[in-house]
Amino acid sequence: PAAGEPQATVAALEAIAAWAVGQVGSGSATPLLVYGKSWGGGRAFELCERLGGGGDAGSSLRVAGLVLACPALALEEGRAARLEALGD
Repeated sequence: PAAGEPQATVAALEAIAAWAVGQVGSGSATPLLVYGKSWGGGRAFELCERLGGGGDAGSSLRVAGLVLACPALALEEGRAARLEALGD
């Protein structure tokens, strides 16, 4: 994952999350808690942004929360506002 394109990694994470939620009896009604540590914090953030924006056309995943432990997030312009927007 570290050598892959961020978009491909986030798409893979979305597919894994969809599979995991599908394994639960209540399916898409199941809230998804996303955890990211270190460099994974950036990918977790991007996944939540993607799902918060509806994900792909067929995604029915519902993010209930984002947990970041020692995140290695790049300090790009607007990141704080984008992170705050996830709470809306």
